[in-house]
Amino acid sequence: MGGGVTLRDRERARRRAAICAGVVLVLLAIALPVATAHARTPPGFFGISDPFPAGPSAKDLRRMGRGHLGWVHTGFVWAQLEPSRGQFDWNRSDAVVGKLASEGVRTLPYIYGSPRYAASAANRPPLGSNRAREDWSAFLRAAVNRYGPGGTYWTTRYPVEHPGKRPEPVSAWQVWHEPSLSKYFHGSAAKYAKLLRISHHAIHQADPHAKVILAGLPAYAKPTAWSFLRRLYEQKRIKRSFDGVAVHPYAPTVHYQAVALKRTRRVVKRHHDGHTPIWITEVGWGSRPPKTDRFHLNKGLHGQARYLKKTFRMVLHHRRSWNVKRVFWFRWRDPTQSKCFGSIACSAGLFKASGKPKPAWGAFERFSRR
Repeated sequence: MGGGVTLRDRERARRRAAICAGVVLVLLAIALPVATAHARTPPGFFGISDPFPAGPSAKDLRRMGRGHLGWVHTGFVWAQLEPSRGQFDWNRSDAVVGKLASEGVRTLPYIYGSPRYAASAANRPPLGSNRAREDWSAFLRAAVNRYGPGGTYWTTRYPVEHPGKRPEPVSAWQVWHEPSLSKYFHGSAAKYAKLLRISHHAIHQADPHAKVILAGLPAYAKPTAWSFLRRLYEQKRIKRSFDGVAVHPYAPTVHYQAVALKRTRRVVKRHHDGHTPIWITEVGWGSRPPKTDRFHLNKGLHGQARYLKKTFRMVLHHRRSWNVKRVFWFRWRDPTQSKCFGSIACSAGLFKASGKPKPAWGAFERFSRR
């Protein structure tokens, strides 16, 4: 029919549409995995938690740089840094913070441990007197004024020890360590809330933009992380005193890790605090033979690497729905000590005590580099 569309024309149009659709699907198949990987792994998402008693070595630092490590979570022990009231010894913290910064790695310090002039024992928070509370506040201000943006360490000692290297100021501070465990914190959620309010005020006096992170809560301790957090939220005006909820989701399976994170996130949302992110400031698996610790966290040398991948994939899958900000693997290197008191502290390292890398380091590096 003159000027009309024939059956042959329609067939050609359908073929062209099918070819175009196929090309689009191929392009999407190529592009989506890349986009998903970037969406799931923001820069600096994976870090290391380690006390670094002797500080990172030169070899450690080179490996951290090659592995694109973004953050290190480590302890600032008040009794060590201010052994006598008003007398500071910053040598160890300078070395750790400075060495890490020279490789572009940022430090998240957790500050804990009362000196004798502030409390009768290290695990007792400095709340017993006005003098103790002011001692704690003064120490926090001194630490922030030294390591925060524009701090004295970055303007005096750092340029001399690491010439030409960019400063990496401390922007987030964690108040105490595992307050649901009596060996670290002698007191209740109400007492921790009181310490948190004082700490938030002192830190913000020195740096109004600093982030204050809750102390890490072990998932399945007594009380559980979500139970302790629920009690904390019951304290008056507490939400304004922190910017992140920290969890240590140690568990015998990845499923139970996920359960702990989900329950903790549920408490955050039920208290209308959904914008506050979760920081996983410790998580790990041991490389000793399976079932050699009472918590079933040892998975063998190659099992440690497999479980690292399972844990990281699980967290990445739920990162947005649970609002997970960062993940810190415990720990960098196995210590030389042999007594671990039923924990994985002696075998969770990505490296053996000798410095030899374990299979878990290769697995970690693949996540941190992408």
